[in-house]
Amino acid sequence: MRQRLIDIYPVAITGIWLESSLYGVYAAVFLACMLLSRRNKLSATGNIKIIAVLAVLFALSTISFLLSFASALLGRSYAVLEGDDPSRTGPYTEKDFRDFNYAYLMQFLMHFIYITKQILADGLLAYRCYVVWASDFRVYILLIILIAACAASGYLESFAELHLIILSWRMSTSDPLLHSLEWTNVRNRDDVYAVVAISMSVVANVIITILTAGRIYVLSRDFESILGHGVGSKYTVLVRMMYDMKPLLAYLFLDLADLCRSIQSGAAFSLSLCVWLTVNAVLYKEVAMFVVFPCVDQIAGIVPTAVAVHMALHMSRLSTENAITLPPISFGSPATSVATASTDRHEEEV
Repeated sequence: MRQRLIDIYPVAITGIWLESSLYGVYAAVFLACMLLSRRNKLSATGNIKIIAVLAVLFALSTISFLLSFASALLGRSYAVLEGDDPSRTGPYTEKDFRDFNYAYLMQFLMHFIYITKQILADGLLAYRCYVVWASDFRVYILLIILIAACAASGYLESFAELHLIILSWRMSTSDPLLHSLEWTNVRNRDDVYAVVAISMSVVANVIITILTAGRIYVLSRDFESILGHGVGSKYTVLVRMMYDMKPLLAYLFLDLADLCRSIQSGAAFSLSLCVWLTVNAVLYKEVAMFVVFPCVDQIAGIVPTAVAVHMALHMSRLSTENAITLPPISFGSPATSVATASTDRHEEEV
């Protein structure tokens, strides 16, 4: 067995603690999203598909969170066959191999769930970008290519892990497969696929964020140059209502504060992915797997849900402000005008 410089188990416990904290934040944000969507009946009706996707993301995050705890309950089962117990002198038992297989299976399930969540989350951000660009077909093709590349690289990494699980179930106490050439080759390929999948997700998020933020900035300048800053912000709700057939165009609020939030939403997830890549390349792979990855897993669901909460809050605030500040439009009565003119002429004749 190969020896490591760190013990996996304490690192895994640290990762679970961080994931628990982020899951608590995620649960609060998701609850706020559900309450706001229920309060705003129009938004809940128009964006029912978006709400459904957010609910699926939260359900997948909950399953992944429970799998992390279940893996921790197995104790050092995942680490025992990796040479992390220097005090161990006896041979590995069948129970060691069985517990290792269970723990590795849970890791595979968590990674598979993460890839699915990442595709759904990237799909929401991509759809927002697509709608902001007024359903431009060229943008649609580019977004499809980005999402497909992320999905392909991510599921390739998952299938490589599945291959490792099949190999690990064949292990025996007399001839551990960890030393075999096939295991080494598959594991190296799995590491490469993981780096490629995360890198593709970073590229996709950066491109989608730039496209969305750039389009909002250009439209914001156009509206302000025509209507002025005060008038443009006052009639934002009317502009959104003209495009109400496209539900997610409500993300387009045409002010710099929302432009910054759009950039932050994409940057938060991209930054977490960059942290994973850095730790995986410079530090220990175990830290990237057991500490950084659980955080990335939860952030993948927090970001689109937080954007939806911001959208609902902003729509509610703008609707209230414009309902108070916009004066009603009144038209003169032709009959009254004619009668008034007739009376004036009669008085002049007299």
